[in-house]
Amino acid sequence: MPIDSVLTKNALDLSFAVVVRTANRVLFGAQLARDPKWQQVSIQYSSVLFMGADIIKNYPKFARKLILKLKTPLAKVQQDGRDCLVPVIQERLGKEREFANDKEKWDRIKPNDMIQWVLDSTDGRDIEDLYLRLLHMTIASVHTTSFTFVEVLHCMTVKTEYLDELRQEVIDVLRSEGGWTKQAVTYLTKLDSFVNEACRLCVLSSRKWIMTKDPCSRIRRSALD
Repeated sequence: MPIDSVLTKNALDLSFAVVVRTANRVLFGAQLARDPKWQQVSIQYSSVLFMGADIIKNYPKFARKLILKLKTPLAKVQQDGRDCLVPVIQERLGKEREFANDKEKWDRIKPNDMIQWVLDSTDGRDIEDLYLRLLHMTIASVHTTSFTFVEVLHCMTVKTEYLDELRQEVIDVLRSEGGWTKQAVTYLTKLDSFVNEACRLCVLSSRKWIMTKDPCSRIRRSALD
């Protein structure tokens, strides 16, 4: 393929776009997974929260809430999350009350997602408390997976000799299983092995990428000082 026809993408942005929709679909349901505002909250919240913690650690305790509000966008991100999550929580609680006299039916038809798991595991029904519990779930569901996804992509650019074999395994499994299913993923043994080795050898948290003059030729890695 001619080099001028190659479409370039920022790998981390692409990773966040894929992971945030996938994770939100599993954890928060289709409605929130398709909401661009909630997608941005899911991506931004972890960074903003930990950035804020780093900023306020050198201030006295009595001033930290004020500094957090003045020097970080945490309040805005939390409000955006509140705008997205609270209506869904209220709707779910309304359904719960609607089926209060027929709990067996509700158990059969209720959604199987993180929102319902939290509602089922707590007796409290304070909207703000439920909202904060769910918002904090985004910390664990997006960034770690996104960075792992990027690391695997980087390793694939280095070990291109494995791409055809990995692609063929995916094609064969999807054809035999009739598409992407939970069971189909368990048969992707070569891809699973590649991901495991990528995570073992190419740890983003402890190493950095150094691009050579020709980034398509090879990628050299060195330990951080």
